[in-house]
Amino acid sequence: MLLIVLWTVTILLILAGTTRQTSRLDTKLSVFTTQEVRCRWASRAGVEKAIALLNEDDRALDGPSDLWYYNPEDLVNVPMQGCHYTVRVLDEAGKLNVNTATRDQLLGLFDWGMDVASADAIIDWRDTDDTPGEEGVEAGYYENLPYRYTIHNGPFKTIREVLKVKSVTEQLFYGEDTNFNGQLDTNEKDGNMTPPLDDGDDVLDQGWITFLTCYRPQTLPQDPNGTTKVNINQATAAQLQALGLTAAQAQAVINSRPSSGYTSIGALISTNASSSNSSQTTGQTSSAAGGTGTTTTPPLDVATFRTIVDQITVGTSSTATQATASIQSSMSSTTNASSSSTTATSSTSTINPINVNTAPIEVLVALWGGTDQAYEVAQNVVSYRDGIQTGLESIGELLDVPSMTADLFAQVIDQVTVRSNVFTIYCVAKADQTGISGASWFTEAVVDRGQSPAKILYWYQGACP
Repeated sequence: MLLIVLWTVTILLILAGTTRQTSRLDTKLSVFTTQEVRCRWASRAGVEKAIALLNEDDRALDGPSDLWYYNPEDLVNVPMQGCHYTVRVLDEAGKLNVNTATRDQLLGLFDWGMDVASADAIIDWRDTDDTPGEEGVEAGYYENLPYRYTIHNGPFKTIREVLKVKSVTEQLFYGEDTNFNGQLDTNEKDGNMTPPLDDGDDVLDQGWITFLTCYRPQTLPQDPNGTTKVNINQATAAQLQALGLTAAQAQAVINSRPSSGYTSIGALISTNASSSNSSQTTGQTSSAAGGTGTTTTPPLDVATFRTIVDQITVGTSSTATQATASIQSSMSSTTNASSSSTTATSSTSTINPINVNTAPIEVLVALWGGTDQAYEVAQNVVSYRDGIQTGLESIGELLDVPSMTADLFAQVIDQVTVRSNVFTIYCVAKADQTGISGASWFTEAVVDRGQSPAKILYWYQGACP
């Protein structure tokens, strides 16, 4: 009987211990689930807060002085019940558009692993033909992979689609900042000890996702003051004079107008001071105007052009498409194969201007083609805007940047802006937890505030990367 009692007590103790352990696990799971629900909604609250700031923002210009750009009080470690969230907002117009960037512009990211093969493969992925670039690949390559898939032969829908392109790795695409917080975390500077693989230094090596976008902002028909821009292809002399031009300057603009219309507002700017305001023929076709049979000198000097640059446009999207084709044709490689691929793409694309107030130096270098001169100009642009409290209020201010020439300005005039509509919002919410790590939740949203209410272009929620 004694043995039976002892065995019974032992079994009961084992059952009690097991029940206790199970109960503890259930309690922890319940607490974690509660934390996760709180974090999920706190993360959503952070995104909504950022959208509210974007909607209330003065849209005359977008730059570092805006509350969405730097606002620790409203966006960093904001307390909620049992958790807190941190929001980071990035301007998509501060990035190079992978759907319209030229080959030279893509190669401008060479310091971050972009090579000729990758650039050509990206262009081949987005174009509509089956002719590969110089070092690119078309459908046959992807269809013969062990796990085959179909090439898009169209614009990238999301930026992560770039990962499907040949030779694009996660290390190139994400860099060391795999959680997108813009900070060098402990696991991102410890070498091979923990993922991701990194070089172990104290510098955050960013990937292509920081410099590339695929989102096309809504066209902004108004100037920074909200006034509808004047279409230089349709404007009368009176309308041009209302902008501040003299009668002679207005007539020169009209006389220089090609039969097919200007394809770039840069066609108005004379890069030769001696030819300013001239409406006389020179015997040379104005390639910037994009016309045929037109032999006029660009009609406006730099100083005059600067006063109206934010108030004029070339008009319709079809014209803008021609402008893109003209720009890409002039900047692309002279290699026949790659030029063919680039031209095919540009014929179906529109210009996606880069915000010079928010673009990092890497994007500005790529914008001007990645040359030594491009690096000098980009560095001067960054230094100039850092010295301005509000940022550039007009693209004409680029002419004040040291080493900026009229030629360099005209080269990118249709590809730059000081305003934005599309933004990516990253929000991380974490439970208030001491000791062991608690729950966390990550939300990524791409928002177009050019529509009312703001339109969500991309949405992801899940565990922190």
